[in-house]
Amino acid sequence: MKLMVISLLAFLLFPTIHAVEFTFNSPETASLEKPFQVSLSSDAPDECDVKIFVHNSSDSKIKQNEIISQIKNEGKWKDSWNYALSAFPSQKTYELNVIEQPGNRNICVRLRKTNQSLFEELCKPIKVNTDYEKKEDEELEKIKESEDDKKIGTEIKEKEIITSQVISENLVPSEDNTKESDEKIILNKKRFNQEEKVYITKQENIRLYLVYGFSVFCLVVIILLALRKL
Repeated sequence: MKLMVISLLAFLLFPTIHAVEFTFNSPETASLEKPFQVSLSSDAPDECDVKIFVHNSSDSKIKQNEIISQIKNEGKWKDSWNYALSAFPSQKTYELNVIEQPGNRNICVRLRKTNQSLFEELCKPIKVNTDYEKKEDEELEKIKESEDDKKIGTEIKEKEIITSQVISENLVPSEDNTKESDEKIILNKKRFNQEEKVYITKQENIRLYLVYGFSVFCLVVIILLALRKL
């Protein structure tokens, strides 16, 4: 009974505090001592304090000396260990700068309601490069893109060669087809040693008979005239 009374008094005297739910966007890579932006998003209407930092801690117990970044607050670069008070939601985009120790690090965002101590924290991996490493990564990316272009070009040429071969095979007849074609042409030709047959119609026969008969008649008349003179 006493426990219930104490719980009820605690509930009435100390209202329940809820952490603020939010999300944030940040780049996967950043360059050392070159600022980048982090944006926050939340449906909470209350004013909140914001802490954004990059750290090199190996566990979840992050100490101040493990924070390797600065945040731009009120136009000045400040230690990321400190909260930007009552900054959210009036400001949703923040500028961060990693000042030391490049490598595979983590970026974290903490959001708490103003005048409260309970906070919500989200973290993501981020790779911090030096200028040399960034140039090296860019050169490797260019080399990879060049190799990909060459590979695509080779595949296109191979496809063109295959296509041209297929077209050539379809256009040029095979030896078997050529032989068959030659045989057909030879069969259709006239043989020189074969006698040609001449077909004469009935009318042509009558004409020939008349010519032959007239010739015989003329020959007979000539013979008779010759005998008479004798």
